[in-house]
Amino acid sequence: VGVKGATCDLSELERVRKMPPGLFGAMGTSGLQPTELRAVAHALAVAEPTGAAAQRFISLLRARVASLPDYEGGEGGVPSALAPPTLAPPPLAPPPLAPPPLA
Repeated sequence: VGVKGATCDLSELERVRKMPPGLFGAMGTSGLQPTELRAVAHALAVAEPTGAAAQRFISLLRARVASLPDYEGGEGGVPSALAPPTLAPPPLAPPPLAPPPLA
């Protein structure tokens, strides 16, 4: 939903929306890696669960995600090959060849 190449099962979104409030109340974020925090926050933003407990958990997630450094790839077990490409300057040109000195 909104992400090119991503798939979203609507039945899964409904399951998240229908989760009992006690489940949201029992959830925490202390064991999550930065990439996992971002993924859970995104998934809940897409599912848009209602209820006070869900909103408290979403607020907690947003605060934790906001405190994280910018995503640089390679963190949380994500291979650096999956990280977004970085821009590198073009390679330096070799020095020009000078003609041999005239005798």
